[in-house]
Amino acid sequence: MKPITDETAWLQQSIGNWRYELATLDERGSCAIITTGTERVWPLGDMWVVAENVGEAADGAPTLSLTTIGFEPARQRFTGSVATTMVPVLFTLDGAIDRATNALQLRTKGPALTVTKGTDRYRDVHRIIDSGTRELIAEVRAADGQWRAFMRTQYNRWTGESLQSANDSQGD
Repeated sequence: MKPITDETAWLQQSIGNWRYELATLDERGSCAIITTGTERVWPLGDMWVVAENVGEAADGAPTLSLTTIGFEPARQRFTGSVATTMVPVLFTLDGAIDRATNALQLRTKGPALTVTKGTDRYRDVHRIIDSGTRELIAEVRAADGQWRAFMRTQYNRWTGESLQSANDSQGD
């Protein structure tokens, strides 16, 4: 598979099997809860990646999410979606690579983290640390306009036996 653009080449670095540790962060940015899981990322043609994330919520309930991310050359923008068992909303993603930090920043709107309002603006900051490590920092736009991290996920490439897909275990 030959990447068509520098942007799709950047995306394709995430293809493979990953194990992760997810830390939810409190208002001060301190770790509040840690959960773990796996993520399997595969290409959809040359322009898209699809990620299946299997883990657990803070209360121990199983979680599943599917993410698609691709690059639209005509718009010069990344686009995608996230569907998850945790909330009944399809998140639509839009963003670009911040060349200063080499991080993919994807923005979306979704249900508010607090009960005081209906929706919040979110930004996911994806960083490739090296060939075996990547990071995702999820941020919410605060009332003062600043981005506040509420979740940090560290991914480590898994090179052992293939990770099981959530679909593989259904119907057994």
